[in-house]
Amino acid sequence: MKKSLTFILVLSVIFACLYTKLNNDSHVIPTKPTTERKVIATTVPVTDVTYDFSGKAVTLPEKLKAEADKISAKYNAVGIQIAVMKNNELAYTYEYGYSDLYNKTPVNSDNKFRVASLAKFVTDAVFMKLCDQGKVSIDADISDYLGFTARNPYYPDVIVTPAMLMSHSGTIVDSDAFTRSLYNNSSYTIQEVLNSPGTFCSAEPGKFYYYSNFSVAVIGAICELVTNRPFYELAKEFFFDPLEIDASYLACELENKDLIANIYGNGGLSVSDQLYARFHPTIGQTHHIVQGNLIVSAKDYMKFVAMISAGGVTEKGERLLSEKSVEEMLKSRIYAEGLGSGFGTEENKNIFVNRTLYSHTGNSYGLYSIYAFDPETGDGITILTSGANVNYLDDIGIYDICYDYVKLLFPGQ
Repeated sequence: MKKSLTFILVLSVIFACLYTKLNNDSHVIPTKPTTERKVIATTVPVTDVTYDFSGKAVTLPEKLKAEADKISAKYNAVGIQIAVMKNNELAYTYEYGYSDLYNKTPVNSDNKFRVASLAKFVTDAVFMKLCDQGKVSIDADISDYLGFTARNPYYPDVIVTPAMLMSHSGTIVDSDAFTRSLYNNSSYTIQEVLNSPGTFCSAEPGKFYYYSNFSVAVIGAICELVTNRPFYELAKEFFFDPLEIDASYLACELENKDLIANIYGNGGLSVSDQLYARFHPTIGQTHHIVQGNLIVSAKDYMKFVAMISAGGVTEKGERLLSEKSVEEMLKSRIYAEGLGSGFGTEENKNIFVNRTLYSHTGNSYGLYSIYAFDPETGDGITILTSGANVNYLDDIGIYDICYDYVKLLFPGQ
């Protein structure tokens, strides 16, 4: 009997660990991480050639390359992928290390990383595209779209709007119910999570900042409910196909699955984990992929950023978002720790003196990431790190490895 109980306990621990690898995205503002620093890799290869949007080879200036290599080595990086934009066009990319450490497969500019919370910028843009189509409004009551009443129980007479959710001022928190919904085979519904105790904090909606993955998950659910289509299909139609990029919120939907990179450190996430990640197939229950599961290369993500930076227009002149929608995305509705919260982006004046950037960080499973851009100049950068020794920079609001790359490579300094 004792042997049977021991066997059952061991199985329970194994399944708990597996569920914990589904989707665990976080962001720089709420708390400082306590994970210890670990040396993950030793000598790694460096790519000397980079590419612009047309695929033409561009040589990274030798001085910058040497300095970037020093940063990569300083943090014992496993894999690095960076794309730099000038005047709304890709200037060059930088690659370092391995996409597959075991097989010693070098990172290249086409590898695809699960970018964690950088996904939120695209997710919110999908909602804004539906605004352009007249299907939704940023100021509506989310209850009207969800089909049930969703209210903060402390303020039952105050509606919660999509604008609040996308700017993290809807007072929704990542509660235990949301965590269980991620790790329990996706069986908890949006309604069950929203109506469970602890999902709302005691502040008034619209007047308090609390970064929440679940808030953006609700945005994804609304997008599905008003269109009766899976969210990943909407993102592909609205942005990925027009921008001619191979990206998806589901790894199994990518055209080139062999380009997916492993993520190392803090639990890690293998290619197999990404290909077979569970998600809720029911329309309106996309609360497990939209907040962090976007898989894309740095240079392709930079194409999306360039479109936003240019006011919603692609390099070929195709309008994907209205100027009004882009303006709404970049508008800061609430401030926390010196950052103004827009939709999937933050007004950031901490990185450079007298220069405003729009940026967002991400971290999950050992990947640390950031995008940052200046719409006044069309300059920008996307940084993806798949395993490195990383700390926060509390006074600046981004990770130290990302900060070093931004200070080195961001144009126009």
